Amino acid sequence: MLTYKKILSYSEISRRLGRNKSSISREVERGIVQQINTFRQPYKNYFTDDDARVDEENRLHCGAHSTLMEA
Repeated sequence: MLTYKKILSYSEISRRLGRNKSSISREVERGIVQQINTFRQPYKNYFTDDDARVDEENRLHCGAHSTLMEA
């Protein structure tokens, strides 16, 4: 059971943003987190903040570092 509402299809979002449909679906999947409600039932919810946090952590750990920031 997904609690977030899918208003636009991945195809429509990708067309509007000029990105690949698979890229859009991967971004959405990164932001979906499984949680447990008060009745101990698992459900999935989408958080945009988690997606941005994960992206920032990945950038910090990548191999390409700016030499400008080190100087």
